[in-house]
Amino acid sequence: MYAGDTNFATSTTSPLIQTVVQGAAVSAVSSTHNPSTYGESVTLSVTVSGGGVTPTGNVAFKDGGIALATVALSGGNASYATATLTVGSHLVTAVYAGDVNYTGTTSAVLTQTVSAPGYTLDGWGGVHPFGGAPSVVVTGYWPGWDIVRGLV
Repeated sequence: MYAGDTNFATSTTSPLIQTVVQGAAVSAVSSTHNPSTYGESVTLSVTVSGGGVTPTGNVAFKDGGIALATVALSGGNASYATATLTVGSHLVTAVYAGDVNYTGTTSAVLTQTVSAPGYTLDGWGGVHPFGGAPSVVVTGYWPGWDIVRGLV
């Protein structure tokens, strides 16, 4: 309320109501090994950022709708290591729960591909494991081995 003076009359206004809306945080999830092999350790990481103070709180890493782990943010970052992803494609997201400054958000989907371990054969009769497959010792050779060896 303005009481007025010799130049201006008394004035009354409605109260001002100001609403402060939380800024939306943006998150992006990444993987240390993509594609990976079954049994290989993969670290999933997320960075959550906003327009002001560093976001705090928790991030849930999910494979589709299934929770893998919930990790506390540290400096806006969170990481989760796992070696238990099954063979196939995994649709990984990071879900930020929000805090007093920011609303929650979900990252874009990261497709993590996990392949089965196996073996490669070279032209000299060598068998080479990959992806955690156990080593093997070849004590014989296959029919036509000498023809294949001549082609390499």
